[in-house]
Amino acid sequence: MSNSYRLLPLSATQSPRADQSILRRFSLAKWQRHRIFVFSLLALLSLSVLNLLHPIVPALFTRSIDWDDRADQVRKSFLYAYSNYERYAYPHDELLPLSASYVDNFNGWGVSIIDSLDTMYLMGLTPQFKRGLLHVAAVNFTLPTHVFAPFFETTIRYLGGLLSAYALSGEPLLLARADELGEALLPVFSSPSGLPYFGINPKTGQPRHGAARGRILFAEIASCQIEYKYLAHLTGKTKYFHAVDKIIAIMEKGQREDGMWSTFWNTSSGEQLNDHVSVGAWADSSYEYLLKGYLLSNRTETRLMSLFKSSTKGILQNLLYLSPTRSLLYPTDLNRGYPSGRFEHLSCFYPGLLAIGVPEIYPLDPALAEKMSWAAEGMAWSCYIMYGDQVQGGRGSGLGPDEARMDRVAYNKTLHGLGGEGGGERQDVWEKKNGRWWDIVEEWKRESKTAGRWGKMRGKPPGVGNLASVWNTETKKDGVKRDYVANIDSYLLRPETIESIYIMWRTTRDPIWREKGWEIFQSLERTTRQKNGYASVLSVAPDPDRGFPISNEKTSKPMPVDSMPSYALAETWKYLFLLFKEDDPVPMDRWVFNTEAHPLPVFDWKDWEKAEYGIRS
Repeated sequence: MSNSYRLLPLSATQSPRADQSILRRFSLAKWQRHRIFVFSLLALLSLSVLNLLHPIVPALFTRSIDWDDRADQVRKSFLYAYSNYERYAYPHDELLPLSASYVDNFNGWGVSIIDSLDTMYLMGLTPQFKRGLLHVAAVNFTLPTHVFAPFFETTIRYLGGLLSAYALSGEPLLLARADELGEALLPVFSSPSGLPYFGINPKTGQPRHGAARGRILFAEIASCQIEYKYLAHLTGKTKYFHAVDKIIAIMEKGQREDGMWSTFWNTSSGEQLNDHVSVGAWADSSYEYLLKGYLLSNRTETRLMSLFKSSTKGILQNLLYLSPTRSLLYPTDLNRGYPSGRFEHLSCFYPGLLAIGVPEIYPLDPALAEKMSWAAEGMAWSCYIMYGDQVQGGRGSGLGPDEARMDRVAYNKTLHGLGGEGGGERQDVWEKKNGRWWDIVEEWKRESKTAGRWGKMRGKPPGVGNLASVWNTETKKDGVKRDYVANIDSYLLRPETIESIYIMWRTTRDPIWREKGWEIFQSLERTTRQKNGYASVLSVAPDPDRGFPISNEKTSKPMPVDSMPSYALAETWKYLFLLFKEDDPVPMDRWVFNTEAHPLPVFDWKDWEKAEYGIRS
C-alpha cells in the first residue's frame, strides 16, 4: 500500500515495540531510495574540500620535516670532504681519498680550493674561506713552458670560482686575481677563426691544440661567455667582451637548419666537422650559456635568446626519446640523423635549463614553452629514476650510472601513422621516428582534441603524465623490463641530476623534488663516504640476484675509486645545500650559475658599454 509506512497515532492496540518496528521499516526504505544521492553528495563535498586544500596539502605533509636541519647535514658532509682535502692534499688540486694523497691534474693551482670558495661562503664556513683567500693571494698562475692549461676547465673552475667568490664576498683580492688570470688566458683566442685553442701556457702565451689536433669540441668553444663578459663589465676591459662575442657571431653564421650545432669544429677555419649533435659531454654548456648569458645581462643581449629559442626547439624535436616499457623521457645524441640511445649523466643538466627557460620563452612562443615545461619534468624524473633504480630494496648503491644505453621502442605503426603492414615507409625512416617524443606529443595532442567529453586536450603527454616507478626485484618478478643497460656504470660524484632537481624545486615548489634529492644525498653518504673523504664508485648498478659485479667484499658496497673531483665540492654539495635550505641566498632572478655552479650576479650594461658592444635592448 502507498501509505504502508505512514506514521499513525499510537493506539491502545499498538505496543511501543511495534511502533519501533514501523520506524525501522520506514528508515530502511527511505535510505534505500536515497543512498545513491547521499553517496554522490558526500563525494562532491570531499572533492570540494580537497580542491580547496590542494595548494596547502604538500605543506601539511612536509611541515614536520626540518629542511634547514637537512641543509646542515649537507654542510657537515661537505666539511668532512673539504677537511680531508686540507689534511691530505692542500694546496694541490684534488684529494685521493683512498690513499690519503693528492693529484695535480688541473694546473697544480689548488683547484679544489678555488672551486670551493663560494660553497664555503654560502655555507658560512668562514675559517675555511679565509684560509682559501690566503691561498688565492699566494698562488702563482704560471706553468712550465712545456705545460698547457686546458682553457675550458681553467675558465669554468678557476676564473668562474674567483669571480663568484668576489661577487658574494666583495673581497678585492679575488677580482684582482681573476683579472690577472683572464689576461693570461686571453691569447687562447689567437686562432685564425677566433675560436679558442684547447690550451694555453699562461707564462709564454703560447696556445696549443688538444689531442684531436686542429679540432675542438663545441662545449669548449663557447663555455666562456658569462665569465669573460662579467669580467669585462667589472674591469671595463673591452677586449674580454670582444674575444668571446666573436664566437657568438660564428655560431650565428653556422647554425644548422635544425637549430643545433655539430660537436666537432675546426679551430682554424671555424667550420663544423661532423654530423653529430648532442646535449651531452661534447656540447652541453655551449647551449647552457646562450640562456644564461642572456639572463646575466639582464635580458639585454637578445641575440643570445634568439639562438637559445631556435636551438631549444631543435633539441626537443630531434633529441628527446621515450623508452619502451616505462616511457622514460631522455635526451640522446644523433649521428648522421640516427639516435644512439645513449643517456649520459652529463645531459641531466638539461631539464633544469629548460625549467629556467620556460618563463623566458613563454611570451615569444607559448606552445614551445609548454613543451619545455613538460620536457623538464619528464627528463628530470628520468634522471632521478636512474638513481632510484639502483636502490634495490636497500641492497644497492642508490646512485646513477654515468651512462645508460636505452632500449628502443618496438615498432608501432598505429602511433606513428606509418601505415600498412610493415610500414609504408622505408625501415630506416620509421626507425628514426620511432620513440621520438616530439612526434608522440603531436600525435597525443591530435587524439586528445577529438577524444573525451569536452573535445579538448587534458592532462600531460606520454613521458610526463605517466611518470615511471622505480625498477626493483619485485617489478622484475612481474616481468617489467628496466628499459636500459648501464653500460658505463660508474658514479663520479657528478652533480647534474641534483642540479636539475634543485631547479625543479625552486621553479615548481613541488616537495617531491626535495624528497628525491634527500634520497640521493642519503645514498651518497651511504655509498661514497670513506675514512679520508668521499670517493667515486666503480660500479653502481647491481644485478638483483648476484649483487655488484665489482664490490668491496668487507662492506658489500660498490668498489670505491681513488678520486674526489673538485666539481663535487663546487657543485654536488652546493646544489644539495641550496635544495634543502629554506631561505634562498642566491635567488634565480638575481643570480646565474655558470656550468661549474659558480653563481654570478645579474648586471646592467652601462650606456657606454652598450654603445661599444652594439647591445640594443
